[in-house]
Amino acid sequence: MSALSVPKIVTPRFDTIVGLTDAVCRTHLTDEYAALARELAAALSRKRPSPLMRGHCDTWACGVMYSIGAVNFLFDPAQTPRVNSRELCALFGVSQSACAAKTREIRQIFNIGPLDPRWCLPSQLAENPLVWMIPVNGVIVDMRHYLDEETGDLADGLPTPVLNLALFFGSIVAWVTDHLPHGDWHTNVPCRRSPGRRRCLGDIMAELDRTSGHIVWQCPVCGDHGLIHGWEGTLWNRQGGERAASSETPPTTSH
Repeated sequence: MSALSVPKIVTPRFDTIVGLTDAVCRTHLTDEYAALARELAAALSRKRPSPLMRGHCDTWACGVMYSIGAVNFLFDPAQTPRVNSRELCALFGVSQSACAAKTREIRQIFNIGPLDPRWCLPSQLAENPLVWMIPVNGVIVDMRHYLDEETGDLADGLPTPVLNLALFFGSIVAWVTDHLPHGDWHTNVPCRRSPGRRRCLGDIMAELDRTSGHIVWQCPVCGDHGLIHGWEGTLWNRQGGERAASSETPPTTSH
């Protein structure tokens, strides 16, 4: 989004935390890591009460960065960039035990696990198998199984959870592409979530990131957010011209 939603009371601490993560990312990581760290810090700031209001900002910054790094295998020697856990803590001037405590808390709040698509680097989404995994009748399945092999479009007779998810992301793509080149980031797409079994009343905000080519979306009420890429060759693309000649790679989402 153009600007992350952060409550005013938390803004000073949020600014301090992302200032620390930005600085580490500038010197040792990437802009993608910096952007995800800001998103995670913003999501923490919107919790009621926000956990960012207690504890040290440098410890929270380290926990945020560690959480993002763990999802993306930052500590794997085969990765580039790569920083080991001890080095990361040292960059923030935080002990490993203090960082571990904050990381554990963050993971519990958002139920973050390895390869979590919500916190995967955009450049790695296409290779992330969990992006397509959704529950259907209590079973986790790969959503690509429900796409037409020849066209990449939705097949007939889709299970309701698959159809609802496809229509949600498709509606976002349709809105964004229908309002190019100038854009209208406040869509008419209702949020899909029901936190606490109460329907979220937010409408999705979305825009095209012209640098990465991803469609970035977020609910300003509950904080649900993600990225959509590979949308160019889908039936929801309302840009001028014909659809992409090939649909061999279905559109991919992070949610």
